[in-house]
Amino acid sequence: MKQVLLGSRNATRLGRFRHLLEPFGIALLGPAELDIELSVVESSDTPEGNATIKAKAYFEAAGLPTFATDYSLFIDAFPPEKQPGVLVGRILGNPGTAPDDELLDYYAGALREIGGESEASWIAAVVVVLAPDRVFSRCLTERALFRSVRSPVLTPGEPLSSLQFVSTVGKYKSEMTVQERTDAALEIDLGVVEFVLEHIN
Repeated sequence: MKQVLLGSRNATRLGRFRHLLEPFGIALLGPAELDIELSVVESSDTPEGNATIKAKAYFEAAGLPTFATDYSLFIDAFPPEKQPGVLVGRILGNPGTAPDDELLDYYAGALREIGGESEASWIAAVVVVLAPDRVFSRCLTERALFRSVRSPVLTPGEPLSSLQFVSTVGKYKSEMTVQERTDAALEIDLGVVEFVLEHIN
């Protein structure tokens, strides 16, 4: 098994990508398993910029092949001033990442104001660092549907999965297993795995 580090403290994301990469001979590690404690400031206004900051910082700390992801969200029915963009984990006007329940209440309320649901676009970036001068990136997009009525199932670290309804499966994203997400061919998860394998191997 080839050891690779995920540049993220998000345990849900680590578990999902570990499950997806293990069949390909990748042993995905999280920072805690290597006793790495970093406070990375995501100062870019693009997912690619923030993913690059995280991947480089964790690579420097671990000396292992590292990848990181970052996400932005654009909700079709929201006016420009309410678009989450790269600040998807924050409540507009408030600094810092919001607790999951507060974030869900905020987005559910905003969705109710525009009629209860809206299509949206996730834009994600994945960055792989193999050496200081070997940094690779790719941007991925995925269409989504958000509803104001939330699922009772909460995904820690990915709260908006409780508002995202996947019509092809008939479930909220938070209710889907990793295998169901794979079978649904969700573009971002599959794109990240494909890109990591392309460069790690």
